[in-house]
Amino acid sequence: MKHNNINILLAILMSMISNNVFGYDIAVNSGDSVTLNYNYINNGTELELVGFNFNFYNSNHMADYYGKYNVIIPDSVTYMNRSRPVTSISSRAFCRTGNQLMKTLIIGDNVKTIGAEAFYSCSYLSTLTIGKRVKSIGVNAFTYNDKLKKVIIKDIAAWCHVTFSINEFGNPSNPWAVTNAYLYSDENTIMKELIIPEGVKEINRFCFYKCRGPVSITIPKSMKHIYSWAFYGFSLKSVNITDIPCWCNINFESYPNAPDLYLNGERVINLTIPDGVKKIGARCFAGFSSLSSVNIPNSVTMIGEFAFYDCSGIESIIIPNSTKSIGNSAFEGCSKLTSVIIGNNVKSIENSTFKNCSGLKYIDIPNCVTNIGERAFYGCNGLTSVVIPLSVTSIGQYAFSDCNSLYIIVSLIENPFALTKSQFTNDHYKNTSLYVPEGTKDKYKSTEGWKQFIWMKEGIPTGIQEEKVTNDDEKTWYSLDGMKLESAKKGINIIRHTNGKTSKVLIK
Repeated sequence: MKHNNINILLAILMSMISNNVFGYDIAVNSGDSVTLNYNYINNGTELELVGFNFNFYNSNHMADYYGKYNVIIPDSVTYMNRSRPVTSISSRAFCRTGNQLMKTLIIGDNVKTIGAEAFYSCSYLSTLTIGKRVKSIGVNAFTYNDKLKKVIIKDIAAWCHVTFSINEFGNPSNPWAVTNAYLYSDENTIMKELIIPEGVKEINRFCFYKCRGPVSITIPKSMKHIYSWAFYGFSLKSVNITDIPCWCNINFESYPNAPDLYLNGERVINLTIPDGVKKIGARCFAGFSSLSSVNIPNSVTMIGEFAFYDCSGIESIIIPNSTKSIGNSAFEGCSKLTSVIIGNNVKSIENSTFKNCSGLKYIDIPNCVTNIGERAFYGCNGLTSVVIPLSVTSIGQYAFSDCNSLYIIVSLIENPFALTKSQFTNDHYKNTSLYVPEGTKDKYKSTEGWKQFIWMKEGIPTGIQEEKVTNDDEKTWYSLDGMKLESAKKGINIIRHTNGKTSKVLIK
């Protein structure tokens, strides 16, 4: 009797002990001689994949089976007459001996989270299909998947919202960042055109980081925000959009770097921003080297930082009077830009605004600008002369550094302020002529950063005369680079008289 009681007690205890003593709650065959191990989560309503076993191979000759098995993580698992969705893959689920046997992996459509190092060092995995509901991927989830060549994303719209983790080397957890894989539309076709579906409003951080395969991308009208690093290392040839005003309003922390912009299927060479657009957002047109001209309407009040960064084909820019602010580096790297006219409501030329505009020959700085920022004209090698208006009260460091052709500086500032001597170079101080207002030379000679100019003169440069604007129909006005003007602009102009003679004039 006592012996029977002991047996009954042992049976009860065994029934109370979970299979977790073996590391999992249930083990279910998933076909192709693969058994997947799961734990119950969320009060037993869902399953988390925690491990695997490959059956029917000779462990003494495991290498013969490398890259031979196909693994399908199902949408749901039925066990003891109850179906539960598989919503999670645990950390290091496949990070152990035997993972080399896996050749292809399909992640089911109910999986929401992929844990850290979940598929770490699956060194023979060649094809990966990611389901429709993945929301987060843990650090190093696909690191050391050296043979991974194909990644198939079932739902691009859902992929745009995935959250990625970053390892100690700064690599995000998306599969392209740490492998040489390409994005495929199916098992046999590399995706050449990536279409972000209409309705998607955001592209998350690192989403297409170092993505390989697509050469063009289509961005929908619904897009509002593209987060940092979303397109880092993503080599594209073209970007397709359908609406310029919507494009101008996207918050670009990252931008799709491509030379060509297409609007409704047509390549944009001469960009006209429609009237009514109030802002050109940061990085909005950055990198579109095929643009040769830009027409900015008189409704635009703000041009964001890097807005036209590295648009190396743009030749001239007229910034309208409606514009009040221009962001840092807005036109940096526009190497073919030869002339810029700035409207009369801009108060500051910010840091690096025209940096490395190596072809710039003419800049009209209006008498409303109070600040010329750091490196504002750094590397403008084509600039031969510049007029600094009376309104300027500060000039940032290296503002005119590496302007190797700058031989005339006309300062209209009547009460010069001290500089740090870095705004101009030693070559400028030795070789450039500085013209200052009448009666102010002594002030300049006693002010740091100005007094270093060897060639300093009062008045207007030789060949340039001061002139008041009149309604004289017998004159035709031109900018310094020969562009015909409708009327005189502040700064140095060229006028052509009816007798054919030309002269340079300074308009205050």
